[in-house]
Amino acid sequence: MPLQFNPHDQQLLLAAFEHAAIGAAITADDGRWLRVNQALGDMLGYTVAELLATDCQSITHPDDIENDRHHLDLLRQGELPNCMLEKRYLHRDGHPVWVRFNAFYARAGEQNMPHFVLLVQDISADREHLVQIRRNARRLHEIVTTQAMLANAQLDLAAFMQTVVERRKAITPASGVVVELIEGDEMVYRAGSGTGAAFVGKRLKINGSLSGLCVQQRTLLQSDDTASDPRVDAEACRLVGAGSMIVAPLIKDGDAAGVLKVMALQPHAFSADDAQTLQLMAGLMGSALAHQMAFDTNQILLRERSRAIEALQSEMDLRNRYENFLRASEARTRRIIEGSLDAFVGMNHAGIITEWNPQAEKTFGWLHDEVIGKPMAGILIPSAMRDAHFGGLIRYNQTGVPVMLDRRIQAMALTRDRGEIPVEMTISAIRIEGQYQFHAFLHDITERKKNEARLQQMAQHDQLTGLPNRNLFFDRLEQALARNVRNRDWLALMYLDIDHFKQVNDSLGHAAGDQLLQAFSARIFTTIRGSDTLARLGGDEFTLIAEGLNSPADAEALAAKIVQLAASEFVLEEQVVKVGTSIGIALVNGRPIKPDAVLEQADQALYAVKKAGRNGYRVMPV
Repeated sequence: MPLQFNPHDQQLLLAAFEHAAIGAAITADDGRWLRVNQALGDMLGYTVAELLATDCQSITHPDDIENDRHHLDLLRQGELPNCMLEKRYLHRDGHPVWVRFNAFYARAGEQNMPHFVLLVQDISADREHLVQIRRNARRLHEIVTTQAMLANAQLDLAAFMQTVVERRKAITPASGVVVELIEGDEMVYRAGSGTGAAFVGKRLKINGSLSGLCVQQRTLLQSDDTASDPRVDAEACRLVGAGSMIVAPLIKDGDAAGVLKVMALQPHAFSADDAQTLQLMAGLMGSALAHQMAFDTNQILLRERSRAIEALQSEMDLRNRYENFLRASEARTRRIIEGSLDAFVGMNHAGIITEWNPQAEKTFGWLHDEVIGKPMAGILIPSAMRDAHFGGLIRYNQTGVPVMLDRRIQAMALTRDRGEIPVEMTISAIRIEGQYQFHAFLHDITERKKNEARLQQMAQHDQLTGLPNRNLFFDRLEQALARNVRNRDWLALMYLDIDHFKQVNDSLGHAAGDQLLQAFSARIFTTIRGSDTLARLGGDEFTLIAEGLNSPADAEALAAKIVQLAASEFVLEEQVVKVGTSIGIALVNGRPIKPDAVLEQADQALYAVKKAGRNGYRVMPV
């Protein structure tokens, strides 16, 4: 029987409709607006009268109209009691407004006419926040990829710098990227991509340019509009087409060796994020550039030394003639080796140390006289690698077939006081009087490995809560599902969100909302096992992977405990708030299934919990 309201109740319902904080509307079956409230008009930039002169379809984004019709048809046919949908309306000025609306179908009035009732909430800010999170994740992923690629690159110096500028152009909205190195009192374009590629070899005076000021001050500088910036070389900017630019110093051994510069044709092309990215990468590139230059020098040195010794070996009958050359060459080589920033170590065919420069003393802690004549295996080689070291030495002495020679490799090395450290090294061998002599340059890469690990952590974890992010979550879920097929036990995927989170965000501010996300995730983390994975997908959405369960009852017990924990009070911005959590659970028991399909089942279960009133859980077997 239809609900009956007295005139006073009808007035209260009408007042609630008109003054609701979210948009509310009633439309005819054909989409004409019958009644709208002021909140909906304000959301879309219309007065109530102007909005009533339109219809629902005319202000819906064209790409969302078909999906709109499909869900409204399901409501008309009675297949859905109501529907919740995210879509885009068009603001009066033309820009899209993302909304979440809840609609249901009803008949009313003496004619029993069908109509739709809509409740509309503006979620544009939440969507923009999610887009920013994804943009930052892509940026971090590109930085990690670039750093890993350059760390493993075996290039000459020119090719190395070209790789640097090509990768920077992929990270920032630049039309051109260049590396400028200091040569005397000039800055020289040594590598370029995009609009900067045509100017490789161009020289500019250090004084009078933004690049020169950057290396003098050793700090990042940004020019948003070069046409009005007195710090820049206006003629050079016009020539290379730089309407705006950022320059960051490349620091080599504590001093600026040059700059990494990105340019755009138009003014105001770069954001604060672009500047931060360039500063981070310039710091990493400065260190990598210094090492690449040292690597090139070391390679040349090794080749020259080998050629000199081999030439002398093959022409012993000209010994007197080459004696002065040998002394001079050895003296020059010795000075370079002694002054090298890389550790230089020599070893004979039997594995006995024959060379040990001052940088080797500093890097590994043993003095020259303490190691000369000692077996290499007992000084630098970790115990786990000694069998491989002896086997490789014997094999090369017998066959002369190289495995690790003349290429840059990474390995662990022993130190006197610091335990094992990661090193990058290049090993060469020469044959003298029928026996091999081995020489290696080694570089301590402990700090670089720490930087790589830190960037990897940033790329795979949520910066607010420290939990695994969406990328790492899907990787963990794929592995967990593969183990579940092998073990044939129970796996639960839980999809959680925080009930009434937006109300807390709107009433107390985003800082309190961030505190709630951190406190909520920390509270849940205390109740799960070490083998479980709790991840944040974005906003107030979390997922939990629980493996190795004995039965579905284990999953329900864990979900019930989480619901109870989330219902306890939180103290935010010196105010006490109570929220709750809704949990959708998808259960898997050894059947092969894709990660997306499991997440979809958990999402549907979550929707069912919210539809039933929130603050609970629902299980959906897969």
